[in-house]
Amino acid sequence: MNKKELIRQLVKQTGLGQEEIRNVIESLIVTIKDGLKRKEEVNITGLGTFLLLKRKGYTGKNPKTGAKIEVPDIIFPHFKPSNYLKSKLNDIPFFETKEIS
Repeated sequence: MNKKELIRQLVKQTGLGQEEIRNVIESLIVTIKDGLKRKEEVNITGLGTFLLLKRKGYTGKNPKTGAKIEVPDIIFPHFKPSNYLKSKLNDIPFFETKEIS
């Protein structure tokens, strides 16, 4: 489901106008981004938590030249689903499942 489909679904469920729903979703996205910029965790009960993680830098190798390169530390956004959400999704049968190793 993409943003347009989400908006359509919420319009059907709430009876609110498409523009109102679009504004709410855009505001939600901006609010989450602003919270992460302030290094805050954004917890939405029943859904999960948006947070920042840090991956340590390392010495890598350029695959073409074999030269060593320094890969810097990186901070990236991460979403951790709530236990409630995970429990609800475990009951859903999938036609195709992807193994994560």
